[in-house]
Amino acid sequence: MAKLFDIVKSEVVISPHVLAIPAIKKLWDRDKTKSKDRAYKEISYIVFMYDFHSPYKDVSVSERDKRVKKDVFKTDDWVPDNYVKEAIEIYRFLQETPLTRLLEVNLNNIDKLTEYLEGIDFKGKDLEDANKTAEGLMKGMEKIGNIIKSLSILRKQVQTEVAENTARGNTEIGYFEIPD
Repeated sequence: MAKLFDIVKSEVVISPHVLAIPAIKKLWDRDKTKSKDRAYKEISYIVFMYDFHSPYKDVSVSERDKRVKKDVFKTDDWVPDNYVKEAIEIYRFLQETPLTRLLEVNLNNIDKLTEYLEGIDFKGKDLEDANKTAEGLMKGMEKIGNIIKSLSILRKQVQTEVAENTARGNTEIGYFEIPD
């Protein structure tokens, strides 16, 4: 997992090697302006949404999407086009390892569990149903501590993996890695 971007003072800094990735280069090349404002915004969206080092990484995916759109594009109406979707796909592929994939799946499931727990309503139930629901909820809460510990361990393993791969990945691009 090579580090293609860096985030410095809430700004995405693009590695010079990143333009060797055809999908990212397409975003860069189609922005004909000198400032490359559109390209920077689209690339920033991708990095803030999918980079392991993103300051938005711990926000649920749906909330992250809304927040990043507002922060980068100043609107939540922006929709990624096919060029951006292609760049997202390759960026996610380049960032993915078995551990990062496992962490991502578990974090998404935690978001779903949280939404489910927020939706539990004790009102309108008879006393017996409310007691069963509360009892089940308390049993589930006992297990949540173990889930949190497991996720914390997994997160540390991913951070270690990312740090190791970044150290190895910040080298020159090999001859066969450069697109035609």
